[in-house]
Amino acid sequence: MPRGLKIAIVWLLEFAAIFALAETISVFFLPPGLIFYHPQQQVEPSARRIYDSQPNQRTFTIDKPYVTNSLGFRDEREVPLAKHGELRILSLGDSIAQGLGVAAEDTYARKLEASLAPRYGAVRVINAAVASYSTWQEVDLLEDKGLRVRPDIVMLSFCWNDLFPRPRLVIPLPVGDSNQYYNATLLRVLRELKRSRVLSFLRERLEIALFKAFPSFGWTHQQMIYEGRTSPYLEQSYSDVAASLEVFASLARIHHFVPILIILPMPGQVRHPDPAAHMQRRRSHDAWGFPRSIFCPRFSRHTRRHATSTFNGTTRT
Repeated sequence: MPRGLKIAIVWLLEFAAIFALAETISVFFLPPGLIFYHPQQQVEPSARRIYDSQPNQRTFTIDKPYVTNSLGFRDEREVPLAKHGELRILSLGDSIAQGLGVAAEDTYARKLEASLAPRYGAVRVINAAVASYSTWQEVDLLEDKGLRVRPDIVMLSFCWNDLFPRPRLVIPLPVGDSNQYYNATLLRVLRELKRSRVLSFLRERLEIALFKAFPSFGWTHQQMIYEGRTSPYLEQSYSDVAASLEVFASLARIHHFVPILIILPMPGQVRHPDPAAHMQRRRSHDAWGFPRSIFCPRFSRHTRRHATSTFNGTTRT
């Protein structure tokens, strides 16, 4: 056997031994890796909102079952037109509200339903959130589909990292693009590597270092929001969010539901218990013209206690 090949085999065995030892030790320090089941959740093109959650699907969100009804809402139950005294709460938002990687019964929509039912009887909380939606898409979804379920209360969750301007021209997602991407063979192989605690940790540290050394647009955008800096792009984003919230409030007056705005922390706030001063000003009544808002410091504190490197500005895909 050539000497070079022997050296390569020895190095490979040493690396495998070190990696196995690191994986064993990491059980005590690092969170579990991610296990992806396939197919992952599906979307379909939308002329109004770029894309929608595909109705009547039975797929997965990471490793948890993901089921939608005929409206594309994350609920195995259909919503009958007749309410029969039922209190209905519609939950709008992005992946946090939808429950990315979370079982349906552990989403905050289902938790809220379970907590209210003993006190108020017939209560239904409908999870209409869609991953990666911005405020304008959530409000449009409410107007297009959400009003069909005749909600008494509508919760709209706003996360600071969803702060983007509304596109002047909506171009539907090409058919199959997102579904093919999320379920592509290469991505499936890469996802298998995320089962490893050590590799997941190293990948996330490397991504953070690269973002700091070579900031992407998304990274810079989030840092500007968190630090209170601004730009014409960001000011347009604030303006478009305010306009969407005005539509939200207007729909509430016309259709007689109670609107609630839930403001969630962005990844950069996980280790800070309170919103920065400029965020307080932005969310004030004078800044956004919206009377009901709830900032969730408990969410921030809970996340800080259980935070892992996966919540540090990187994606879970």
